[in-house]
Amino acid sequence: RERNGAGNYALPALLKQDGASIVALLAALVEGGGGAGNNDVGAWGERRSAALVIVLRAARAAALLDPQCLARVSPAVSAAALGGSQTSTAPYEVPSELLERAVVCRESRTRCDALELVCLDGRKASLPGDLELLLLRRALPVCLRGDSAAFRNALGSMMRSLLTRIKTGTARAAALIRTNAKRAAATGGGGGKAKGAKGGGAAGGAGAGGG
Repeated sequence: RERNGAGNYALPALLKQDGASIVALLAALVEGGGGAGNNDVGAWGERRSAALVIVLRAARAAALLDPQCLARVSPAVSAAALGGSQTSTAPYEVPSELLERAVVCRESRTRCDALELVCLDGRKASLPGDLELLLLRRALPVCLRGDSAAFRNALGSMMRSLLTRIKTGTARAAALIRTNAKRAAATGGGGGKAKGAKGGGAAGGAGAGGG
């Protein structure tokens, strides 16, 4: 109950008021668990895994993450978190190992939340990135074994949503490619016609002069 309240009400309100605070929240969760190099599952804790996924879901809904990577804060938000410094510092990114741990967590609620983070996106035509595909490869063998019927139904629904994203995204990309190709062909054809007309005019002028 507390998790749902924080994820659905408290976090969205906080991030709406101060989007740059996402960096501090994620850093506190990552560093509090001992960092990516700590192999002790107990040190990280399943509750920390669940909290990390909830924070990332809220950040994605608030458009604070890089569209190309669900674990990376957008460059503008990262710069704002550093006080507006326009240095070459890379945007803050959650180590992928921690998300891999979340998608295979023993607690089914955490696994379900992590899969929602991977499969669902407000941008209906967004294609999944490398990290999302990696997390799916990691999660599916675990999630298909021994879970409840309710979890399997939720998994099927999320996979359908992901496949719809892929279908819509590829259709939009194909339409854009066709449009650009037609535009390039029209531009090239128009240029060729103009050159031909200019060449014909010059030849006509030369013939008239000879006559």
